Amino acid sequence: MPAAQAQVQERRQVLDIPVPHHEVTEYRTLSLVCQCGKLHESRFPEKVTEHVQYGPNIRAVAVHFTQGQLLPYARASELAADL
Repeated sequence: MPAAQAQVQERRQVLDIPVPHHEVTEYRTLSLVCQCGKLHESRFPEKVTEHVQYGPNIRAVAVHFTQGQLLPYARASELAADL
């Protein structure tokens, strides 16, 4: 029998979630003294204000845990650390 005439007899599906991963973006500033003796320094992007900080996606998930799912802060913190 040709394969084109075959019929699907049964289907099965497996659903899963992707393994969580994180991205780290490091920003660096530079300084340089030019030939005229003036010091030139670069700046961090406006939204980068701390040495280490959470990005917008982690902050959104934290709000969802505490406000949307009504998890206590300690449990939300524990869940975020596990992820």
